[in-house]
Amino acid sequence: MPNQVFSQSVLMQDMQTILIAAITLDGKIAKNAGHNNNWTSKADKKIFRSEVKKAGAVIFGAGTYQAMGCRALPDALNIIMTRTPARYQARSVVGQLEFTDDSPPALIDKLKNRDYTRLIIAGGQSIYSLFLQANLVQKIYLTIAPKIFGGGLNLFKEIRDLSLNFNLLSTRRLGQDEVLLKYKVKIKN
Repeated sequence: MPNQVFSQSVLMQDMQTILIAAITLDGKIAKNAGHNNNWTSKADKKIFRSEVKKAGAVIFGAGTYQAMGCRALPDALNIIMTRTPARYQARSVVGQLEFTDDSPPALIDKLKNRDYTRLIIAGGQSIYSLFLQANLVQKIYLTIAPKIFGGGLNLFKEIRDLSLNFNLLSTRRLGQDEVLLKYKVKIKN
């Protein structure tokens, strides 16, 4: 049987995908792969939790899941993308915490079949890059924190042959020093 080819327009019908990240002034999402997200503000965390709750489904990579202490977020289906889902079999709880090695298009298709209409892509670097490269990101919400790590993980891994443009939807000050930027992918004509 030939590989099933997914069309972005078909996949994205009735599914809103939002990539959410907090970055430092030097564009880092973490100091290293195991670095916890405790460096972001309470306001950023509150917005993130609100968006996850509205969506009902959130995707993390296995590294981000481990950096979070291997805990699922409440009020949403937590999907952990991993090359080895069987390794996490004992932790899996259908409808709350699920592990998969599905591709981004296949995963979105399965979520649509389960009547999800909104999805939060919450990291890390590899997961962000996979969804961008598959052209499956509609919006990006970035919180810019007033910190510099000087080294660490960039928001995205290097993605060859990708050129996307965005429209700024809004800016919002979070407390004294942080800014939340919301962007929408600019559709090519």
